[in-house]
Amino acid sequence: GANMPASISNKALVAKLRQWHSAAADADHSSQQAQTFRRAAASLSAHPSEVTSREEALKVKFVGEKLSSLLGQWMSFEQLRREVPLRPVAALQHDEEGKWWAVAVCGVVAWRSWGKRGGTGNRQGFDSWEQCATEAQALSFAVAKSKRQLAKEYAHAPGSAESYEAASAEAPPARGQRQTAGRGGAEQPPAATGAA
Repeated sequence: GANMPASISNKALVAKLRQWHSAAADADHSSQQAQTFRRAAASLSAHPSEVTSREEALKVKFVGEKLSSLLGQWMSFEQLRREVPLRPVAALQHDEEGKWWAVAVCGVVAWRSWGKRGGTGNRQGFDSWEQCATEAQALSFAVAKSKRQLAKEYAHAPGSAESYEAASAEAPPARGQRQTAGRGGAEQPPAATGAA
């Protein structure tokens, strides 16, 4: 109809599912996961009514809890992108492992995406969204995640270092960043030893 709500069409949702299918097949994840995305895409392209929410996505054959939640997050995020400018924080690549990783913020949401590199560029990837309480928290989250990837020997793609430095300068320290010693020891506390 002419006066459809400004929602994402089923065609766009199918395209997103196909993107995730390619990424899953590419990443050699369990063929089960790739199959899930493929089945859901086929089922959704044959779905008679417009899917505009997580609840409606759940009614589509082969779309379960987890997938409907992902699609719901993507729909909300795309809606938010129409109202709030997207700010790239980092675009990284790991040449040795042939991977790429990126994070951007849009209002209170941090959007991460990642996948394999191929030929001259990035191949289809996955997405995840982190809903934060404030824009400042979303920026802190994005900077903290970028820092973690950089520690895993990822490097900035052209133009990324500038956006990352700007975001780092602006972002308040992520919650719990100062007292990370107790969290499974993954992040070491600053070493006081050896300081003469």
